[in-house]
Amino acid sequence: MLATWYLGAYIILRFLTRFKTVEGTDASRRSMLFFQTFVLWWFLLLVDTIILKGLTVGGLYFFTFYYASSLLTMLLVLVEQLCVREKSVQVGFWHRNIPTDEDGRHNGEDRQAVIERPRSPTERTPLIPRGDQTIITARQWTTPMWGIEFIVSAVFPVVLTCQLTLVVLTALPQTLADGNSPLSIYLFVAFFASLILLPLAPFIHKIHKFFALLVILVLAGTLAQNYLLFPFTPSSPLKVYFQQTMDLDANPFGTSNTVELMAVKGYLENYVVPSLPSGYDAQKAGQLKCADAVEKRKGLYSCTFPGIPPNVAPNGLGKQEVLSFNATRLSANSGSIVIKGADTRSCRIYLDDKALSVKVHGATSGMQKDYPIPAGGIKEVYLWSRTWERTWEVELGWEGKVIDETVTGRVSCNWATMGGERIPALQEVVDFLPLWSVMSKLTDGLVEGYKSFEM
Repeated sequence: MLATWYLGAYIILRFLTRFKTVEGTDASRRSMLFFQTFVLWWFLLLVDTIILKGLTVGGLYFFTFYYASSLLTMLLVLVEQLCVREKSVQVGFWHRNIPTDEDGRHNGEDRQAVIERPRSPTERTPLIPRGDQTIITARQWTTPMWGIEFIVSAVFPVVLTCQLTLVVLTALPQTLADGNSPLSIYLFVAFFASLILLPLAPFIHKIHKFFALLVILVLAGTLAQNYLLFPFTPSSPLKVYFQQTMDLDANPFGTSNTVELMAVKGYLENYVVPSLPSGYDAQKAGQLKCADAVEKRKGLYSCTFPGIPPNVAPNGLGKQEVLSFNATRLSANSGSIVIKGADTRSCRIYLDDKALSVKVHGATSGMQKDYPIPAGGIKEVYLWSRTWERTWEVELGWEGKVIDETVTGRVSCNWATMGGERIPALQEVVDFLPLWSVMSKLTDGLVEGYKSFEM
């Protein structure tokens, strides 16, 4: 990105300087660019002030340093314009000799134009050149201020922005594995690349062309590296999310026991899943199902297949004892659900119809402050407890229902105990996962068991 920005600015400024008639010398052109950047930083500082006062966001504080540097540079430029020494030197003029015949008419033959060196002006020197002459005049401005202007306008802001860029580039790479759009990362990189190179704009067009050729080689090398090398390494791994789900109404030791892996599309189904014994067998048997994870993590790809049954029940409890509940209809628009999970402190309620009110009996308070239930209601209720195997009694409320209308949903509990004996499917993923990938849990629990209810 830095190479692309530099080459773009270099080509544009060189083109304007070489092919466009710009009045003045290098110092005057440089002062014009300094004034344009000064106006830009003043506008960005105004935007920063509005955001700081309106949204109380102070992350754009570095605009203040850019503005201060550009302001000081403009003062130096004004001093330079006042103290500069101007020299006007006549370089020469062109005289086009057009031969004619005896009658004074053009005979159709042109001779090569001749450059005549200017002579000292005399009383016969015309004040206005003739039509077949073009006098070339150049003004030379001598000033040593450009070095001081470069230090003031570029050194400190560029050093500060480079540090911020390192922080951002360290934080953003793993957000792609969370489903973040690559466009946001590219925009951040382009933004900071502009901040780094923009103070150098008044000087870029005077840098030697061989440096631009070096930047082209760097751009070609980085493009080749990004397109040809494998993108993940043990130090920069691919994040793979794990979740195991079992239907406790059916047989949890059969096909109802499902392992879900989620990662970036293309690498999950082609590299990660075939490396697992259970995933390889499911792929061969046609039991592997992959699709875009739109609901859970937008931007990622999800693959599900039958896994090794978990052993979350302590002391050899059966599937009925792992999760017990009782759903009771209290009235047309209210109902009560009592839930208890074995060896867990987290359970959930999934509703097919949104509930407008939720009350947990025995809780210290109602809904968390400043986080009321939305006007449209909620479909999920997460229950947490500081004690193990707690019994929750939750009262739900709806609107517009009749007593004969059935309310459906699911209750579930989560287990997150890491260990080969408790969750062998997780241990399989940890043992056979490629070295350039790392495992993380998809939700609050590693294993979720659920039952359906009607009331």
